[in-house]
Formats: sequence, structure tokens, C-alpha cells
Amino acid sequence: MGGIYIIMKTFRQQLLEDPEFQNYLLQRPNLTESSLQSYLNAATNFVRFTGEPFYKTVHELRSQQNDRIENNIIIRFNPNQSRINIMQFEFIEYLKGRGCTEVSIDSYVRYMRTILSTLGIILPKSPKLDDTPQDWYLLTKDDIKYVLDTANLQYKAVINFAAVTGLRVRDMRSLTIKDFMTATEEYHGCTEVEDFLDSAPDGMIGFWELFPQKTRKFRLPCKVCNTPESSDLLLFSLNERVKYFEWKNEKDGTDLKITKNDPLFASRQRKYKNFIAPNSISWTLSQYSEKLSAERERVFKYKLEHGEISQETYDESVATIPKFHAHGLRKFFISTLAKNRVDARISALMEGHKAPLVTDSHYINNDYLKETIKEEYMRCIPDLSFENVEVRFLTSEERKSLQQKIDELQEENENMKKDMEKYIDDAVHEKMKDAFENWLNIQDSK
Repeated sequence: MGGIYIIMKTFRQQLLEDPEFQNYLLQRPNLTESSLQSYLNAATNFVRFTGEPFYKTVHELRSQQNDRIENNIIIRFNPNQSRINIMQFEFIEYLKGRGCTEVSIDSYVRYMRTILSTLGIILPKSPKLDDTPQDWYLLTKDDIKYVLDTANLQYKAVINFAAVTGLRVRDMRSLTIKDFMTATEEYHGCTEVEDFLDSAPDGMIGFWELFPQKTRKFRLPCKVCNTPESSDLLLFSLNERVKYFEWKNEKDGTDLKITKNDPLFASRQRKYKNFIAPNSISWTLSQYSEKLSAERERVFKYKLEHGEISQETYDESVATIPKFHAHGLRKFFISTLAKNRVDARISALMEGHKAPLVTDSHYINNDYLKETIKEEYMRCIPDLSFENVEVRFLTSEERKSLQQKIDELQEENENMKKDMEKYIDDAVHEKMKDAFENWLNIQDSK
């Protein structure tokens, strides 16, 4: 308990020295000592949740409040579809995971909203504790595929893994490369990370066993697999990390090496030696969420303008565009298990939930349980794979027009290829002809 007190005291001291928190205090000169302590308690928990200095979080939130243009699409800032909206729900989940009461959670959220609003952050509507996150609309394979196609390699691996395992961010970010090696050991038998990256085959189905942080005090286990596609992405991203280390060592004369205890999902800003901060994941996914919403809304607007849907249908469709966030990926996984009618007790183990049926330790620790879980999981793999998913956001007319342009370009490319081949043949023929005539002239002169 003493250790926790020291940590909290350190966070409080950092907050009192933080320029943005000092800015807040300057704007609230009449705060009583008891009110100051209440705001400090809320902000301390918030900083622990984000894993970053308070001023940095505030600066990042401010920077996202402007409208912007991406791929000729105007993306209007909407606080209800922004990172701060997702962040407040995740903050609530974090506080629940720490065992806070609803009264404490409600006060922490209200105090933080006051602080952020005072510092110029445009806030979304206030969350209700009894409807988070049930009111979030379910992501589809098309949604996830669209984001995967736009994401960088690091986040392809993060998003894919979250979608096919249902693990919470807090549990994912604590995984190491050694955990990945253990989860797939039946395929490779390697003990050293270098050997693993050199010889691990494609198409591995990992088997993960852990006690989720949220339910650890109840000793509720999570036993879940990941898809071959996900393993391939993880391997590829780790090999790219090795290349980065080689480049960095040659450039800066460092001696960076990949180790088994390195984070599986690491921060490049920390040279892949630190776990990705939840704040970074939340911010990145919020960016993808805005792109997804803009693309979905663009298609609905096109259909409205061309008479394919009514204004009422348009309004309903836009209102139900799902938010792209980590918990949404977990909900996608859980709904996929339900869709495939996975056994209730097996599903609970995969999700890290309490089983709806009595599940004793003999059942949980049975030798054949792993194979049973894998069998049930493998039935779901077609619905958890994204490689061959065709994103259907384009309207039929747009798709037809795009395909026509592709065909025209391919035909133009073929014609250019034929013209180039003819040009080369003619040039070679002329050269040979000149060379032969020169040879004849030399022979005649003799």
C-alpha cells in the first residue's frame, strides 16, 4: 500500500508542476483546498490512465479540434466522434477496472471535464455510466477491413490482433515477444528470438493463456487463439523491427537488439523498448474512426443526392455509423463467437468472462480443453479473416466507373508495352543492319 501512496504522491507533484495544470489553477483562483484536492485526485487518475504527461495530452487534444481535408474529403471536427469522446469512455472503463465506485467514477469524470473545458478543449456530450459502452454500434468486417487497408504496419498488427482475440488494450500492451513464442511453440520449438524469427512458419494459430487485468482479482482466466493471418502480421512487424534496429545501429552507432522480453506491441518513439501507451492507441484509433465515418457518410450522401435513399434513411444511417475503438473490436470478436454458436463455457473462457454455467477448476485445467478451444475457434476463422474481404463502401455507379478506368489503364499499359517492344525491335534491327553494311564495306575495301 505504501508503494501505491508514493506513486500517487509522485503523480500529484508532477501535476502541480505541469504547465497546463498550473494554467487551470490560474483560471480558478478561488478554489478551496478541499476542491483542489478533489481536482488533483481526478487528474492524478487521468494521468495514470493516459500514461503521458498532462500537458502533452492537452496539447494533442487541442491540435485535433480543427477541420481538415484528407483525400479531397472535408472532415469536420465533431467532439462526439473524436478522440476525447472515446477517451472518456475508456477512462470510465479504467476506473471500473481499478474498483472505483460509480459515485467516485462520476465525480472523477465531472472534475476532468471541468478541467479540460477550462483549458479550451471542446467536449462531447457527458457520458452516462449506465449506457457505456452498450450504445456503441457494432463494427462490421467491412469497417475493420477498410481501416486495416489504411493503417500502417504497426497498427495493422494491433488492430487485427485485437479483432481476432477480443483482448482488452491493457492486456494486449502487456504482452511480450516471449508470450508470442510460447503461444505458437508447437509450430517452431525455438527458445531464442533470433531463431524464432528465422524459422517460424507462416500460418500459425497461437494459443494465449492469461488472467485479464480487469478480472484478475476474481481469478477469471482467458484462453483464446489468434488467426494465422494475425500471426503472419506479427511476424512481419517483428522482422521489420529487426531491420529498424540494424538501420539505427549503422546510423547512430548504437547496439539495439530484439529480445524475448521486448513488448509485442511497442512504441517506435521509444525505440521499440517500451510498451505502446493506451493514450497513443486511443488517439490513433480515433483518427481511423474519423476516416471511416467520413467515408461512410460520403457514400450515404451520394445515395441521398442520387435518390437511392430518403433523407430519413440518410439521417438514420449517419447516426448509426459505428465508432472505431478498441472496445468495438472486442465487441466484434464476441459477436463473432455468438454468430458461430460457440459453446457458452468455451466462449466465456475466450472472452475472459464468467461462464453462464458452473465451471470448476477440473474443467478449466483439463488437458483436452486447449484442443476443444482451438476446434471451436477454427470454426470462426472465416469470419475473423480480413485478407479476402472486399470493402463495399463504394456505390455501384462509382464501382463501375472505377473498374472502367482500371480497364482503360490496363489496355493503355498493354498498348504502351507493345509499342515499346516494337520500338526496341526496330532499333535492334537498324543497328544490326548498319553493322552488317559496315562489315560488307570493310570486306569490299580489302
